[in-house]
Amino acid sequence: MHELLANARPLARALPGRDSRFARFAPSPAAVARLQDLHEPFPAAPSAPGDVLALLDELGSPATMGIAGPRFFGFVIGGTLPAALAANWLASAWDQNAAFASPSPVTAELEAVALEWMRELFGLPDGCAGAFVTGATMANFSALAAARHAVLTARIGTSRPTASSARPRSRRDRGGGASHADQGARSRGLRAQPARAHPRSTARAACAPRR
Repeated sequence: MHELLANARPLARALPGRDSRFARFAPSPAAVARLQDLHEPFPAAPSAPGDVLALLDELGSPATMGIAGPRFFGFVIGGTLPAALAANWLASAWDQNAAFASPSPVTAELEAVALEWMRELFGLPDGCAGAFVTGATMANFSALAAARHAVLTARIGTSRPTASSARPRSRRDRGGGASHADQGARSRGLRAQPARAHPRSTARAACAPRR
């Protein structure tokens, strides 16, 4: 392990001002073309770890985007900071299951600290809860689910979790328990229309204005 990390250290040059490759923001066509050299038959025997690192650096490093550089403005991506990069190395060496506290107390505690700092940073009131998700898609999904729960609770006057917990997951993911959805649809003058579904999936319903 220590030898591999020592070999990787001089190869990790993806910091602005440390490597001429990051004076540009996109790889050259020649560097992208060389990626085809990665396509080879499945090896019959293991490769030396040092050789794998060297190959990744030789072929992969020139074909990276200069996301860490000052001239990259694509998408909503930020360059890493040296402290964050070093912490990421440490987290990889820890190799923890960060799902919850019992398999990794330290990651659960770090999440709690980070969430509390974010609450203070954004001026949110005491008692606000939060969570880290896998990415922007799940963040949007979680926000929509929380917002829908708040709206239905305010309009219908119930926040019972038992109705949705007893329903198939595919229906819950589209909007909670059927009882909440049906009551909400009736209150807005909507009627349920069956939507086309895969034969093996749970049937779902879409709402349309009543005519």
